Amino acid sequence: MNQQKDKSPTHIDALNAYQHFDTNAQNLYFESSNLDLNIKTKTSETLSHLVQDSKVQTIILTGDAGHGKTHLCGVLLASLTKETLLQAAQQLKEGDQGITKIKDVLPDGRGIRFVKDLSDGQVDDLKNIFQTAISDTQYLTIICANDGILRNTCNGADDLTHIVKLLDDSVLEGKMREGQLVLLNLNHQSVVPSNANETLVSQVLKQWVEDDEKWADCEGCQVADQCPILENRNQIRHNGINADNERVTGIEILLRTIEQLGITITIRDMLFYLSYLITGSLSCEDVHQMANKEPDNTWQWQYLFQQIAFASNLDEEKREKSNVLFTVRKLDPGQRAVREVDDQFSDTK
Repeated sequence: MNQQKDKSPTHIDALNAYQHFDTNAQNLYFESSNLDLNIKTKTSETLSHLVQDSKVQTIILTGDAGHGKTHLCGVLLASLTKETLLQAAQQLKEGDQGITKIKDVLPDGRGIRFVKDLSDGQVDDLKNIFQTAISDTQYLTIICANDGILRNTCNGADDLTHIVKLLDDSVLEGKMREGQLVLLNLNHQSVVPSNANETLVSQVLKQWVEDDEKWADCEGCQVADQCPILENRNQIRHNGINADNERVTGIEILLRTIEQLGITITIRDMLFYLSYLITGSLSCEDVHQMANKEPDNTWQWQYLFQQIAFASNLDEEKREKSNVLFTVRKLDPGQRAVREVDDQFSDTK
C-alpha cells in the first residue's frame, strides 16, 4: 500500500484498530468505533420485531462486554428515526447519564428509552430506573447490562425479582420472555452458527476482503508484491467468500471448536481475530520498512494467516487480550502433536 503524505486513515489502519493489544478492551465503545461494518445477527432481527409488539414494555440486552449491545441499540434507533448510524451513535452518546429518550417513534405511538450499557458505570440509581421502566407505559425501555449488574440492582427489590428469575430461566431453560419483559442474552449468540445461511465470520470477511474499493490504495504500491497483508487478503478471498471457500470454512471450524469448548466469543473477539489474520498487526509503514530492510523476501512467511492462525507468534500477555487468541493457542496441532502417535497412524494400512 502506498505511503500517503496526508497520513489519512487506510483500510489497514481500520483493521488494526480492532486489535486492542495496547488498549483496555473496556475502553472501546460503539460511538468511537468504525461504523462502516454492517453485521446482521439473529438478535438484531429479533429486536426489530419486538419493538413492534405493543405488549412488550421492557427489553433487557445482557451478555459479556463486546457482544455489541450498544451497537444493536444504535442500529435500531437509526432504523426507527431514518437517520444514519453515525447520527444514532451521537444521540446515544449525548444521553443524560447514558439514558436516551425518543418520543412517539414506535408504530403504536409510544416512545423508546435506551439505557446505555450499565456495565460502564455511567448511570446512577439503577434500581429506580428499572422500576420506572416497568411502570412507564409511554415508553418501551431497552436496558443494556451484564448479568452481575442486573442481579445486584434487583437484589432486595420485590418488584424486580421477576428479572432475576427470567435471568435464571434463560440459562436453565432458554426462556426469554415473561409477560411484558423480554431478555435477550447475547452470550447465547454464536459467531459461527451451524444452521445459518451465512455466519458472522463470512459477513465480516466479505466486507473486509472482497470490497476492491477498500484496497484501492494498494494499486501501484511499490512493495505490493512483497506485502503479506495483501497476500493474506488474496488467499482468504480466493474465489470469493462463500460455502466453497475452504480457507474461510477452516477459520469457521476453528472458531466453532472454541465455542464448543464452552468459550464465549464476542463480536469484539471475532473482529479482533479476523483483522489479525489479515494484517498480522502490520501497518503499511511496517511493510515498507521491512521490504527495504530485507529485500530478499524471506520475512513474509511469519505474517501469513495460516502461520499466525494459532497465535504462536504472540506472547502470553498479548494472547490474554482476547478469548480467541488465548484459546486457539491451545488448539495448535503443532504444539500438541505426539510423533510416536503420528507414526502409528502413518504406518497403518
